[in-house]
Amino acid sequence: MANFGVGESLTTSASSMWTMWWGLVLLTIMSFLQVLNASDPTDLSRCPPHLARTRYLRAAHDWDMCYEFHLEERTWRTALTLCGRRGGTLVTIQEARIQSFLMRSLVSYRWPRNGVWIGATDKDEEMKWKWITGELVSDGYSKWGRGQPSCGFLCFEDCALLRWREGGRWHDYRCNWLEDYSFICQFGELKE
Repeated sequence: MANFGVGESLTTSASSMWTMWWGLVLLTIMSFLQVLNASDPTDLSRCPPHLARTRYLRAAHDWDMCYEFHLEERTWRTALTLCGRRGGTLVTIQEARIQSFLMRSLVSYRWPRNGVWIGATDKDEEMKWKWITGELVSDGYSKWGRGQPSCGFLCFEDCALLRWREGGRWHDYRCNWLEDYSFICQFGELKE
């Protein structure tokens, strides 16, 4: 067994600690960069190729979706049709992380309009809200505003709108009767 003096032992110990510390720092940085790269919303390599690579296209690789933000204002039904013609749907927000992603995107764009159509409706059965993909809104995540959804006189408000300046709260509005808002289409990512 080697016999080190006090000074040699402290030097060896300090050197080991320094090496371990730097190793931990490098490992942390590498892990952070992997997470950052995996979640980079501007990496559009897996978005369908027919989508224009503009600043209004974002990718969410964690759940394999691409989102196309449309500034132009349309009725809910027209927005649904436009998304469908391009192979997508109006956005469905079935998890808090999707809502957060969309809100961060709208803030980063400094979105000039308050309302954005989302893909929820109760047109088939009043006050039974469904995503256009078929799932009941009540079975999962929701972020309705106070008193929303509502069924006022004759219940004409059958389509959902995200009011981003109200913290992303959802409201029900008329689908195609004097109501034009911007909208978000979603598209599945291509497999790697």
